[in-house]
Amino acid sequence: VLPIKDILQPLTNYIVALERVDRKLDMLDEKFGYVENSTFIEEGRLCQMLLKSAKHSYRAPLVDKNTMGERPNPKTMNEGELSKTHLMMKFVDGDAIVAFETGRNLFPIKMFVNYLNVFLNKYKSHNDHISEGHFEYQKILRDDFREILDNMQRVKIATVYMPKQYLGSDALNFSEQIEDVREEIELTLKSKRCKNIKVMIYDLLRGNNQIHGISRIKVEGELPNGNANFIDTDSFMRKETIEVSQDTDTGEYHTEESFTQLKLLLNSF
Repeated sequence: VLPIKDILQPLTNYIVALERVDRKLDMLDEKFGYVENSTFIEEGRLCQMLLKSAKHSYRAPLVDKNTMGERPNPKTMNEGELSKTHLMMKFVDGDAIVAFETGRNLFPIKMFVNYLNVFLNKYKSHNDHISEGHFEYQKILRDDFREILDNMQRVKIATVYMPKQYLGSDALNFSEQIEDVREEIELTLKSKRCKNIKVMIYDLLRGNNQIHGISRIKVEGELPNGNANFIDTDSFMRKETIEVSQDTDTGEYHTEESFTQLKLLLNSF
């Protein structure tokens, strides 16, 4: 298995060398996005990346908040307002810890990983020495997720979200022709009557198994008083707030400030 930096650096060099139209990837909900630039800093210990995305096929009239006057929207149906997403990676023991900017209309982390895998496949077609491998991600959870799980008397159902590549793995042994399957699959685990599968959830969270790249786990169980309880790792993802100034003309957050703050955030890992 290659350290992630060893494949990410040549891959991003390949991507940013393409024309913008060839870097574009269509996403859900009339969105498209691409990598604008990627820079390795501090002797390759960190990587900062700027992503851009937009939503097209909507051009309702504009209204002024002060005068309430309306006017036609000058953009075409192929155009959308540009959104910038900033991320910073820190490479540790062959993996990468990613500080990823989130928010409405930004490039989702799930689609970014899909983007890397799409272009990795294109890169592989020009580089015979790379034949296998794909990108995966796992969320860093807040400590209180485990506390709530600890308090559950019993876990009855768990839904695990993982990359579709496991359909073709030795464990599941499905056909490798999985192009028509969505990038993420759901595996539902159910306990036997009156039994408890909480230990299995701990194993999944610790990574003491052969399944890597789990992006989400939803758990349904019971509290000691018999009441039902539901927890979802999406609701317990670790989030930090950073302060970045905005451009007074466009409202965009300043890129250099964003990277500086993300770099400081990664110092705690």
